[in-house]
Amino acid sequence: MRLEDFYACLGGILSEELIRELRNQWAHSPQPTNELIYEWVSGLGDAQVLREVLYALGTHRGSRESQFHTPEGVSTLIAKLAETDARNSILDPTCGHGLLLSAVAEVTKPSVVHGIEINSQAVEIANILLGPTASITNGDALA
Repeated sequence: MRLEDFYACLGGILSEELIRELRNQWAHSPQPTNELIYEWVSGLGDAQVLREVLYALGTHRGSRESQFHTPEGVSTLIAKLAETDARNSILDPTCGHGLLLSAVAEVTKPSVVHGIEINSQAVEIANILLGPTASITNGDALA
């Protein structure tokens, strides 16, 4: 992804001031690497802003990246379907950044939220997004 495309993704989500700070911080980077993006996204802290940024990046980046985000509309639909049969615990064995798991957890309000993800950077982001009540494990659920 070109750096200008990355900033365009963030345009409707972050303030112009924050985007300007980010531009200055990355002034010498020809394009943001996944490592740089993960580091920056992890530092956002605010779960709602983090969720919006991840959905925007997922929509813009498409299938060229190793992380495939469930589109926001699909996550919302699945969460509404899960609401009709709410359980005490939920598990996403390939949770990625935790966007779908977060949407379902918000609606069903389970006492236990578990996720498994092979990408350690995505695990860090899922932990930020889902908070301390969730248990996100770094591992391969399909192995």
